[in-house]
Amino acid sequence: MGTRGAEIIEVSAAGAKMKTLIYGHYQSAKVPEVWGCAVHPTEQLYASCGSDHTIRIWNQTQMVRASDPFKTDLTALDWSSDGTFIVAGDRMGFIHLIDPTTLKEIAQVGSTLVGKSDNAWVEDLKISPDNTKVVFGSHGGLSKLEIVEIIGGKQLKPIKAADVKMTSALTHLDWS
Repeated sequence: MGTRGAEIIEVSAAGAKMKTLIYGHYQSAKVPEVWGCAVHPTEQLYASCGSDHTIRIWNQTQMVRASDPFKTDLTALDWSSDGTFIVAGDRMGFIHLIDPTTLKEIAQVGSTLVGKSDNAWVEDLKISPDNTKVVFGSHGGLSKLEIVEIIGGKQLKPIKAADVKMTSALTHLDWS
C-alpha cells in the first residue's frame, strides 16, 4: 500500500505484519507526494515521480537511482514499450524526454497552456505503443489533449492540441 508520506508498505495477507519497503518522494514533512508511477516493460523495475522534483527508479525493495531535481514537481510519467526512454510531465505544463539509465533530460517541450494558468499542469500522459507519440492532458477539469511526436527517442515536436471537453485522465487510450 502507498501512504500519504510517500512510503510503500508491504502488508501480510492476514494483516498481522507490516514492513516499510520504500521511503519515497518528499518535499517536506507536510507535503510528500508521489504523483506518477510507471513500470519497465521487461525488467522488474518501476519509475516514480513526485513533489520532491525527482524521478526515481526502484526495484522490489529499494531505490536504484534518482535524478537531480527538476525545476518543479513532476506530476505524471510513462515508460516506453521498448524501455529506452521515459516521458514525464510537470507542474508548469512541460513534457520531458528522459534517459532511464542516467535520468538526464534528453529534450523538453511546453504545452500550449504554459504560462496561461497556474492550474495548467500535466495531469496524465501516455506513450503510444510504437513509441512515436505522447498524448497528455492538463489539470483543471475539462481540458485540451495535446499530442507530441517523439523523434528517434531524442526529440519532441508538438503536433496538435484538441479541445475534447473531457477530463485528462487517460486511463485507456486506443491508438488504432
